[in-house]
Formats: sequence, structure tokens, C-alpha cells
Amino acid sequence: MKSLPLLFNYSDTIQYKGDLIEFTIQGRILLTREEDGEVWVYGVNPGGLAGGGETIEEAISNFRNNYRAMLLDMSSEARDMNSLREQVERFIYQENSLNADAWQKAIEEVRNKNISIEGLQKLSAEQNPPNVKIRKLPIPEITDDLSLGLKDRDASREHIAA
Repeated sequence: MKSLPLLFNYSDTIQYKGDLIEFTIQGRILLTREEDGEVWVYGVNPGGLAGGGETIEEAISNFRNNYRAMLLDMSSEARDMNSLREQVERFIYQENSLNADAWQKAIEEVRNKNISIEGLQKLSAEQNPPNVKIRKLPIPEITDDLSLGLKDRDASREHIAA
């Protein structure tokens, strides 16, 4: 299999105008090994994003870093919370039609050949559409030991789409 359809679920917290904002984003990506051996992650939703590398881990990491950079850019340019929400939603829901076609073909191959990969849970593509959740978090109290007491909000997960 040359391409693997993946669903991602990323959660990031950024500071925006004195508030902590949590973004929980579910999207679609296509993991592809190119003819030259390089591995690329192409965004389906978001359609305007990619990341490449020599290994799968490096390609996913580069995609994730590019994704975070886009969130930070949007938060620095947004005039208010509503415009930030609109920018992020437009970015995530933007579909790359070429990648979407290749993603759909890859899903059919996963289903027809019953492909599974150890460590990746299979989830229904139809039941897991792109999704954006944005919420304002309370500013945590600093405890006596100077820890913020925040749970790890930089959670990332990828799943095989089926």
C-alpha cells in the first residue's frame, strides 16, 4: 500500500490575549511514501497543509509542527475570539479535492484488503468527520511547588481510517 488514510485528533492549548484557549481538532490526512522513498503527510482536511521526512515519524512530526505553527499564526492575527474561531474552522474544513480523492481510494483499499496496522485503531471515516472544538480554559492557579497543575494538553493521536 503506497498511501494510508489517517484520521487525527490533536489537542493544543495556546495563549490568546491573556486567555488559555484549547483547540481540539479532528481531521483527515493521507500518509504517502513517494517514489524517491520520502514519506509525506498530505492534509485532506485541512487541505492546505503537509509535512514530509525520511521516516513516518518524521513526516507526522513535521505535519504536526506545521499545524501548530498555523494555529499560532492565526491566533496572532485574529482581532477577537470570533475571528479566531472562524479562521481555524475555515482552515480545518478546507478540503484538498485531489488529496480527498486519493484518501477515499486508500480507504477502499483498507476495507477491501482488511488492512490493519499494529498500534493504530481502525475508526469509521464516515462516523469521524472533520471537527473543530475551541474553548476558553480557566487560568490555573500556581501551586506552592510552582507547578501549573495542567494535565498534558499536547495530546496527539492518529487512527487508520476505514
